Amino acid sequence: MPEAPKPQELRKIEKDKRRKKFEDLQVQGTNNSSIVSKRSVEIIYKDISPPGEWFKHFVPKGKRRSPAINRGYWIRMETIRQVIYKIMEKTDGNVNIINLGCGYDPLPFQLLHMNYKNITFYDIDYPELVNNKLEMIKKSPEILELIGESDGSKDLGLLYNTDNYKLFGCDLKNYSLFEKQLSLLKEGVNIFIAEVSLAYMHYDDANKIIELASKVPNSHFVILEQILPNGKYDSFAQKMLAHFSKLRSSLKCVEQYPEKKDQIARFKQYYKNAEIRDLFENWNELIDDDIKVRMESIEEFDEWEEFIMFCQHYVIVHACNDDNMVYKIPSKHVDLKENSSLKLKLSDIPSVELKFPASCAIDGEVFVNGGLFQVREDSTLKNSQKIETENNPLGRMCHSLTEIKGSKALLIGGRTRPGHLLKDVYKFDGKKWDKLKDLPFGIYRHSVIEINDEEVLIIGGQADSSRLPIYNHIEEETRFIEYDGDINFAQILSFGITYDGEVGYITGGITDKHLPSFNDKLIEFTINDKFNYEIIQQSPMLERVDPKLVKIQDEIVVVGGVNFNQSLNQNNLIISIKQDSILGVPIDEDIWVNKPPLFIGHTVVDNKILYGGAVCYSFGSAYSYNYYIE
Repeated sequence: MPEAPKPQELRKIEKDKRRKKFEDLQVQGTNNSSIVSKRSVEIIYKDISPPGEWFKHFVPKGKRRSPAINRGYWIRMETIRQVIYKIMEKTDGNVNIINLGCGYDPLPFQLLHMNYKNITFYDIDYPELVNNKLEMIKKSPEILELIGESDGSKDLGLLYNTDNYKLFGCDLKNYSLFEKQLSLLKEGVNIFIAEVSLAYMHYDDANKIIELASKVPNSHFVILEQILPNGKYDSFAQKMLAHFSKLRSSLKCVEQYPEKKDQIARFKQYYKNAEIRDLFENWNELIDDDIKVRMESIEEFDEWEEFIMFCQHYVIVHACNDDNMVYKIPSKHVDLKENSSLKLKLSDIPSVELKFPASCAIDGEVFVNGGLFQVREDSTLKNSQKIETENNPLGRMCHSLTEIKGSKALLIGGRTRPGHLLKDVYKFDGKKWDKLKDLPFGIYRHSVIEINDEEVLIIGGQADSSRLPIYNHIEEETRFIEYDGDINFAQILSFGITYDGEVGYITGGITDKHLPSFNDKLIEFTINDKFNYEIIQQSPMLERVDPKLVKIQDEIVVVGGVNFNQSLNQNNLIISIKQDSILGVPIDEDIWVNKPPLFIGHTVVDNKILYGGAVCYSFGSAYSYNYYIE
């Protein structure tokens, strides 16, 4: 007879059971949060999403999420739908859609309501969770009318069984049961979906599921998971990993497969072909432009930096054993040679949690106004210390503060909530704000340069114009100058600029905020009776929103922002341009690991890089430290 377990062994067995049950419950709990966000999306974007309201059957009380979270969940769901559609376009006959870790996802009811033919849905999740889902389904005449009454079959964890919908209870780590459930699939093309469901499993367990799915005839696997494109130390990654760890549902696959190439290698163990895109690439490639414009009309949106950063940390992998690939557009990823002559160093100016303020130097002191923390600030800082000033402007963000002659500064425009642009102008002497005559229009995400003792030129930020305004802060009047060419300098948003009084440079910026489209050029300009410019460099690496420019000796240095084509990392967050070369300015390991920069909503004063931060999806906010370049 085998030896009976010792008491300490029995205690360990019991403890392991309790821990597994607790971890399973925590993973199931992630469904509750995401389903509320998806219901928010369904309410806001009901006119451009699949027809009908299906999340309402599983979320009795909806909550409105922020615009960035709404768009984040919308692109998650829409990407999966679009990939499914593209696979189905190349498919004749029956299609089985197997949703692994389905939660309360109503995808089957959305597509059945759209009259897609020859589709059978197989929803699979923890038995406790799908039992709850079943009770909700039974209370919905609308769903029951779509799927019909169950035939009463209960074999192999099958809880509900109709011709077009089957609901299974299965802990996916129970491979034996899962494999038996796969034997019940109808003949046809099989599309397996895993929307951040295998991510919580140990990668060995998750890969076993992928392996079993790959052995099913005509198998496609569509998985949405997080990646760490810049490693685990960048601000977004730290927030994301800490969030799930705190929920006791840590992401177990992401550290094993942190980059796109790792995910491709993972799936090619089991499938002949595998392709990958992050969610922002899917936004650009899979979503029609007219849909993007309509979204802007439904909900004002001005969080492109945060949205893109989130999207670049989530990927869709499509794997299959035939040649029916979804993606055809090649990547614009750029690798750079290193510039070791410039260094990023920590500043002794205290850091403040603030993003999208306006700043400039007055007599060598750094002054900062406004910006966003929990609310839009109306305070003024001097070297990061709040000072008392008179006649403070209304709290705002995305405005400008420009040093002018006489040891003064000029504040122009900005916004309060998205879409509410300001047109006011203030002059600041270091102690008091004097309101001047307004501009004729609101303006934001613009830049201002001093062109003589009385006038400043305003570039970008206008809603509808093809001329550049010049504001005279002595006479308090606005005039306009013209420019030629195809680039709309009046409407470009959040670009980098530097100007020495004779020659200036512009790079990056949003040229169409609906899509968005970014400027990928380095532009040299001069100013006389007109705004004259020429394009001197072009590269996908310059295609950024919210970069900052600074001239250091004979090099143009581009600091931060968010790149259209790839997530910026330790070696290309800062780049330098000298003649025809674009070089990466590497960030020292100690800074990258312990004081990681987050150059979004940041400001540059001389060679100082100050403030900045972002909301990292639903994981919380992160803020940057203060630095300088030498």
